[in-house]
Amino acid sequence: MINLRPLRLRSKPHLKFVAEQPCMICFAIPCQAHHLLTVQPKGRGLKAGDQWAVPLCSDHHRALHDNGNERAWFSSAGNWAFAMKAMELAKASPCAKVRGTV
Repeated sequence: MINLRPLRLRSKPHLKFVAEQPCMICFAIPCQAHHLLTVQPKGRGLKAGDQWAVPLCSDHHRALHDNGNERAWFSSAGNWAFAMKAMELAKASPCAKVRGTV
C-alpha cells in the first residue's frame, strides 16, 4: 500500500543549520527558520516539515507573516526560488533523515 501522506520531518539540528544561514532576502545574520506555507497540504495545527524551512531574518520573517500571502511576498521581495532554497539546504543538512528527502 502506498502512503500518500506528506512527510513532515522534525529535526532540531536541521532547523539550527537553517537559522545559521544568512537571510535569503537581505543576507543578514542571525536568522529564523521559516517553514514554507505553500509546499505541503495544510491542516489545523500543521506546518510544513522541517525539510521545507528557509532562513529569514526576524524583520523579513515578521513581514512575511504580516503579509499573509507567501508567494506574493517572496515575489515582491525579488525571490521566487524559496522552495529551491529549502531543497538546497535539505541536501546540505547535518541531519541524514532530512538529506534523504531530496
